[in-house]
Amino acid sequence: MMKRFLVLICVVLLVGSRAGAHFVFVVPQSDLVTSKVIVSEDLQPDADVDIGIISKLKLVSADLKGNEKPLKLEKIDHAMAVDLSGIGTRIVHGSVELGVEQLDKSKPFLLAYFPKTILGDAFNPATHLKGDLPVELMAIGAPGKFHFQMLAAGKPVAAAEINLILPDHTHQKLIANAKGETEDFTTPGRYGLWSRNVAVAAGERDGKKFEEIHRYATLVVDIPAGPVITTFPSMPEPASSFGAVACDGWLYLYGGHVVDTHSYDTQSVSGRFSRLNLANHQSWEPLPGGPALQGLNLATWHGKIYRVGGMNPHNKPDQPEDVRSVADCACFDPANQTWTKLPDMPEPRSSHDVVVVGNQLIVIGGWTLKGDPDDAHWLDSVVTLDLAAAKPQWKSFKQRFERRAFIAASYHGKAYVIGGFGDDSEPTKRVDIYDPATGRWTAGPELPGGEINGFGAAACIAGDRLYVSVADGHLYELDEKDDEWVTIARTMPRIVHRLVANGSQILVIGGSAGKKQSALIEAVQLPTAPVAH
Repeated sequence: MMKRFLVLICVVLLVGSRAGAHFVFVVPQSDLVTSKVIVSEDLQPDADVDIGIISKLKLVSADLKGNEKPLKLEKIDHAMAVDLSGIGTRIVHGSVELGVEQLDKSKPFLLAYFPKTILGDAFNPATHLKGDLPVELMAIGAPGKFHFQMLAAGKPVAAAEINLILPDHTHQKLIANAKGETEDFTTPGRYGLWSRNVAVAAGERDGKKFEEIHRYATLVVDIPAGPVITTFPSMPEPASSFGAVACDGWLYLYGGHVVDTHSYDTQSVSGRFSRLNLANHQSWEPLPGGPALQGLNLATWHGKIYRVGGMNPHNKPDQPEDVRSVADCACFDPANQTWTKLPDMPEPRSSHDVVVVGNQLIVIGGWTLKGDPDDAHWLDSVVTLDLAAAKPQWKSFKQRFERRAFIAASYHGKAYVIGGFGDDSEPTKRVDIYDPATGRWTAGPELPGGEINGFGAAACIAGDRLYVSVADGHLYELDEKDDEWVTIARTMPRIVHRLVANGSQILVIGGSAGKKQSALIEAVQLPTAPVAH
């Protein structure tokens, strides 16, 4: 008991001195299945500390849906061992009080630690517990550019002193900004952090009275290497809500909204059609265009480009809005650079999306605009066209939702419908999956982040993986179990943009950034090694 008491006093006396401070860390081992809980000044066990002082530590593991399970700690040499085996990204956190102490002329205080570590994607917003913890340190951003934030009762701690153990094992002390955030970091590897928050709170513990609570948040995270992000030649014109597809080494773009306001008229929407050689990407080649359209996308099958539906304004800039969806469907053959008309869809539609699964051209969701912007008919059907048929004819069947401004992708033989607006005009992060082989709909994992991330997202398939870019700029990959989105990179925040795969690159194209349309194309170089989940 005397040894434990002396160690506790040592820990308390050294708190606040970076060179000798001891803190409670949860440190995952290299197998990411077990962990050591230590009291140390770095991320290694300290032989001079009686680990029994944290015997009352309560530790839990939580998944991204908030489901928690208590963890059992076993005392080993100079540490507590804990089993962290599980699937997917998990947050391990806990709390322990070390008693009431008083240093020199300070007020008596209750000393408490709140350790945390993350297994998997440290940048997933669901790992941010915020108001669920009295104090918390968080990693924010994406591999390649990230920072840390200190919260108390879910609110940023301005000018917090945040101490870091860097991947090279050196120490650094930073003063957070008004949002409780540090400067940005780029180096991958393991980071350890701690920060203190002092609260005025009178109470009593074990017969000792205190006037303050000194709460210490700690965090251990492993940051993977970030991808290299470069730029491609800008789009021929800034645009959002356009069509984009890669086919046989070329990037094709069609139409879109090309002015910086939400007005819709004959001058605000484009019918331009262009392509860029993805091998040398030197200059854009103009192609035969067509009707001015936005709210459409392109698809490709057997070397040809398919354009389906969209919205076409009929009014001039000084006239009342007269915006109409179209039922047109056309096929472009790059060999002779001509468009061929296909059968019209059963009804006009825009703000929809289109994918090809097998031979089936699948058109999902959207609405029909008839001129009056307040008179829109939401569509609850999916229409399909067999592109291999001698005389293709549209077929229609019910879908289980009404939605627009989403993105769809053909992935593992199924159509993924990601985000969008429901008929309540509110964004949703839900993911619905349609299997053409069975005709069944199932649910996929929701998009991470705020609700706005469901509006105007973009998606593509690269290297047999599904990627999604969302409004706040995060690029996510669907993990190998198809049940979790993992942070890959962060690009310029934008909506109603497009993603196109270019080998091991993902092109993030155009879109609306703030109130302006963008012509920016960012190229994200995917890592060659599998992403750690």
